Amino acid sequence: RGHRPFCQLQPLGDRWHRGHDVIRRQIEDRGAHPSSLGETRRTARPPWAAASRSPTDQPAPLSAYGRSKLAGEEATAAANKRHFIVRSSWLFGATGHNFLRTMLRLGDEREEVTVVDDQRGSPTYVGHLAHATRELLELPYGAYHVAAAGDCTWAEFAEAIFEQAGLDCR
Repeated sequence: RGHRPFCQLQPLGDRWHRGHDVIRRQIEDRGAHPSSLGETRRTARPPWAAASRSPTDQPAPLSAYGRSKLAGEEATAAANKRHFIVRSSWLFGATGHNFLRTMLRLGDEREEVTVVDDQRGSPTYVGHLAHATRELLELPYGAYHVAAAGDCTWAEFAEAIFEQAGLDCR
């Protein structure tokens, strides 16, 4: 009562909805320093853009999903001029439903797991995203790309997960 939040996180997309409690907890816990498979930075491509596009290019969604994400961003910007739009990629963490946890479970249950290799992205640890999002509050309002450095296919990500977890799975 009497508390006015200065910031509201409004996750967009199915995977965000499952992981937003983890992100919120990481933002609240200033002492958190979890390990991950990648280091967060502000240079990744948004998940709805072609790989050859730059963060400064005008959005050009390639799918209905991308168009719906862009519509959400535009609605946010229209509703409040004081906004941050944070675009990220392939979120994973120690809790919730995400690719990392699924691969760990499947790698423990099976000798072989089939994973697509025709998509590239930047797997991003939710703890790093939370930390970077907190830092964004010191920057001007606007849209930011926050994702891990580098990129890989889902298959390459799965291989790295199996290797780092010591799982004998192909």
